[in-house]
Amino acid sequence: MKLGTYVEVRARVDDQKAAAAFYQSLGFVPVSDDVLTDGAVNLRLDTLESPDVHLAYYGSDLDAIAAAGIAHTANIVVDHDQTRILLVADARAVPMPPGEPLGRESRSWLGKMGEYSLTVDSFERAAAFWQGCGFQALHTSTTPYPWGIFSDGLIVIGIHQHVTLLADMPDTDSVPPALTYFAPDMADRVKQLLDAGIELRLLVETSQPDGSPDNGLLVGPGNVWFYLFPGEV
Repeated sequence: MKLGTYVEVRARVDDQKAAAAFYQSLGFVPVSDDVLTDGAVNLRLDTLESPDVHLAYYGSDLDAIAAAGIAHTANIVVDHDQTRILLVADARAVPMPPGEPLGRESRSWLGKMGEYSLTVDSFERAAAFWQGCGFQALHTSTTPYPWGIFSDGLIVIGIHQHVTLLADMPDTDSVPPALTYFAPDMADRVKQLLDAGIELRLLVETSQPDGSPDNGLLVGPGNVWFYLFPGEV
């Protein structure tokens, strides 16, 4: 059982035109009036009242989902960590990026997308929830904390137990979902972003000998978080 046949990351913005211009400056391209893609993930910029950044599935079999024990109210699923998932029975006119999630090539400055990252209180509980939603484990580990990546064939999610990357975020409730990107040349990409006037915050200590940043948190319009890390997916 899967949640749908199409998925997008949805964010609420006040100024759709300005938000779209920002994401296009990162390499996203429009595929409809309100959806942009970087070739790895579709991002919808919504001007209507909606929950914080969340996944929206289309082509959802609502009866089958309910029969599988996945409770939803007004077509919204909320898990123990307050992660929201919108379910829409209708098909989506916008196409998914082609290929398997980890095989897609992003055309953005950000690198290659690895996961839609979720910070949770209990890895075991969250993993059971997402597996009940049709996700399969691709990799799990207990080092340096319980974590894993899971996929439903449409998107890869990362589940991370109680990890706080920024010192001023004391609890998991303050950490929203984050689109996580990797690149071997991330230090150069971070420099390009900074030179373009895009604000970044260091996530972890840099590995660069000169102390220049090779990772960062970028927060886009609609409070869309992007984690940028050096390395390969």
